Parts: sequence; C-alpha cells; structure tokens
Amino acid sequence: MFELGDIVRISGRQVLRTKPLGVVLAIAFGIASFLILGVLGQEIRNKLSSDFLLMGGVNVLRVVMEDDRYPGSPRYFFDEKTVEEIRKLDGVVYAGANITWRAKYPQAVGMRNIPLLLSGVDQYFVPIHYLEIEAGRDFSSEDIVQRARVCLLGHQAAVGLFGSPDAAIGRTISISRNDTAEVIGVINGMMLAAWTDQAFLPYTTTLDRQIANPAINRIFILSRSWEDVPRLAQALVKKVRELQEAPHVTVEYQREQVQRIDATFFWLSMLLWLAIGLSLILGAFGIWSGTFTSVRNRTHEIGLKKAMGATNGDIMSQFLMEALFKSIAGGLLGLFVGIIAVVIGIHFLGCPFPLVQLIACSVGSVLFSALLGVLGGAYPAHQASRMDVVDSLRFE
Repeated sequence: MFELGDIVRISGRQVLRTKPLGVVLAIAFGIASFLILGVLGQEIRNKLSSDFLLMGGVNVLRVVMEDDRYPGSPRYFFDEKTVEEIRKLDGVVYAGANITWRAKYPQAVGMRNIPLLLSGVDQYFVPIHYLEIEAGRDFSSEDIVQRARVCLLGHQAAVGLFGSPDAAIGRTISISRNDTAEVIGVINGMMLAAWTDQAFLPYTTTLDRQIANPAINRIFILSRSWEDVPRLAQALVKKVRELQEAPHVTVEYQREQVQRIDATFFWLSMLLWLAIGLSLILGAFGIWSGTFTSVRNRTHEIGLKKAMGATNGDIMSQFLMEALFKSIAGGLLGLFVGIIAVVIGIHFLGCPFPLVQLIACSVGSVLFSALLGVLGGAYPAHQASRMDVVDSLRFE
C-alpha cells in the first residue's frame, strides 16, 4: 500500500511529464471569466446603466398627478413630506421636486422682448438628468431652503439672452413685473432637450411668489439601475397614496426601452455564462479523455503495481490525484488571471475594491475546479482500479 505522499509525488511527476496545456487553459479561461463576472458583474451593469441613462434616461421616472384627464376632478399636488419620504425608498438615488407652468415671462434684450419659460426645481434636478454645468455653479441646498432669488439657464437661453454661457453669469432675469433673479449657472446636456431655452429657479422661490402652480406638481426620480425601474414604479404609487390623497397619481418611464434593455442583458448574460460553462465542460471532458488515454497507455504499469502489492484504492487514488492536479493547475492559473483582470477593471470602473466578493469567488473557483477534476477523473480512475493483474501484465 502506497503512502499519500508517494501518490502525490508520483501523480505530480506524471502530470508534468504529459503537459496537459489544453485542459489547463480551458479550465483557466472558465475560472477567470467566472471570477470577473462574479466580482465585477454588478459594477459593469451599473456602469452600463449610467451610459444608457446618458443616451436616453431609462433610469429616470416621473411621478405626476393626472387630474386633467378626469373632468370635474379637483387638482392634487405633492407635499414636500412626500418628496422626502420617496428619497428613502430602496433603489432611489435622487428624488427632485419640480413645478411647471405654461406662462413665459418676457425678458428685455435691447429693443426686443424675448419670452422665457420658468420652472421651479431643486438641487437634484441637474444630477437626476446628468446635466453639465457649463458656467457658474449648481443650486445648493441653502439656495432651496433660503428661497434664494437665483436661477439656472439652459444653454440656448443663455446664448439667446446674453450671447454666451460665461457672459450670463452674474446677470439678472425678470421673474415677475417687479422682481429679478441672478443667474448663477448655465446647464447643458443630452437630456436637457426641450428645456435648453428655459430658466430654472428654486421651487421654494416660485412657491413664495406664486408665479407658478401653487404646489409641487411633478417629482423626478433617478433610480439606481434600469432593473429597479418597474419595481420602483409600483412602489412609488403605493407610497404616495399612503402619504396623501392622490387618486390619479401615475408614474411615467420609458417602459419599452427598459424592457428592451432588460431582454438584451438577459440574453447577453446567458451567452456569457454559456461560454464559461462550455469552457469548463471542455476542461472536464479533457480531463476525462486524458485520464482514459493515460489508463490505456499505462495498463502494463498498473499490472506491475498491483503485482507489487498496490491496492485498488492506491490505483484509483493515483489517477484521481493526476486529474485533480490538472484541474487545480487550471483553477490557480485562472484565479491569477482573473484577479489581475478584476484589479484592472476596478481601476477603470472607479468602484470600491470588492474584497469580500473577491475572496468568496476565489474560494468558490478553486473548489469548483477541484470538483471538475474529481468528476472528470472519477470514472477512468475507477476503471483503472478494477483491472485484472494478469490481463494488465499481458497487455502490449
């Protein structure tokens, strides 16, 4: 009967002699891919979510009261407490109060009067819509609380009124017959769209002067990911109705785009996991095929060892150990490559180092690669252990 140390030494020497590079690389590719997706998968989805937001705002929801659709229905508006409570919902990154109205207030520019549409927003309007501050600064929380007489201009409004974004900073616009607001910033961005020729004031400032609707009539929400949007849409309606009377509240979002993106990522994920699975299956099959070939080529050697006193367990252990060495070598190589890829990915994604996920996936990867070796080598090793001594010695 062989000692465990002898079996390990003999098996290792045999694997080094055969150099099963294809099997090791197949397992390494699968393990590295599994590690990358397991550790960085969610961060990559979040990054792509931000990119999709920039392209079309699929993460943005709009909560509105559709009272106009119901003749004779009273008008309902959102309480500030409702906005605060919505910000606490899981999946909500920002929730911003908004006040809109149809009237355009004329701005005197030389001999002309240019009408300017005014809107009331808060400090979350710019980040919710991923807008850029071209000049000046954004609203602060103090501007909202103090009801400051300040405003932001869309790019087109700044150019039309003052010639350029930089020239608009520090100038004033009329917000009523006898009242003005100082321009503190100029905003631009893909999602500004039709708002580019408007002015934006703190919604508290508009409430004080009643130059708009008497209360908040829209809430813009930025969700954490497009995956959260359908769930949030249902939760928002329920939350608003819990907090106040809102029979006609509804949530608007780009439903078709969200469904299309979700379906695209589902099939993309399936293809990635299928590629990883096929790679690992190929590695396991390589171990199975290689172990069978090794058993056949070493039939005479097996007979000699049994004649010298090796038991069936010794023979089975040796071939299982060889299969295990191949799979663990592939697993360790994949782990090394995967960790390097994760570190590079973290650098480019700019996300925190996911130490817990990395440790968990690394341990799981090594254990899974070992399992592949056992599964791939078990049957050939079992066949080798059952060989008859006499028949093995006669084998040419």
